[in-house]
Amino acid sequence: NFFLQRQTADCLICHEGTFSNQEAQTSCSICPGGRYAATKGQSECNLCIRGHFSDRQASISCTQCEQVEGQRPMFANLNGMTQCQECPIGGLCEPDSDGLYTSFTNADGFFYMRENLSNQTDNTGVVYGCMHGANREACVSKQRCYTDENG
Repeated sequence: NFFLQRQTADCLICHEGTFSNQEAQTSCSICPGGRYAATKGQSECNLCIRGHFSDRQASISCTQCEQVEGQRPMFANLNGMTQCQECPIGGLCEPDSDGLYTSFTNADGFFYMRENLSNQTDNTGVVYGCMHGANREACVSKQRCYTDENG
């Protein structure tokens, strides 16, 4: 959208990374972290989608969470994140079908507890050490439990 320049009374278009959502606004607003405006003249900022983040204001794009060899995987499980989070100890972070790191589950020897049990699309939870089995083998990765031939 546009803003009104006071000195000339001209309406000017807001640049990338900014937006205007009110009439007669005298300046453009800056997109906050976790949001971006890729084109001129936007009336609102877009949220960075899961697997991406923006850690600065006035962004024109979001950055995909990168994986660095030898370090714990990073993920962004919510829209609008300002940074990627480190995969927790006992967590298993794997790319989704689009190759993005958007969530985590449990690794072998740990179990995953969803924070909001009633919302199956909520990707927030906690990983705990398994207390069952001689070597914690009762808990298997990806929210499964070990079963033997006896069930």
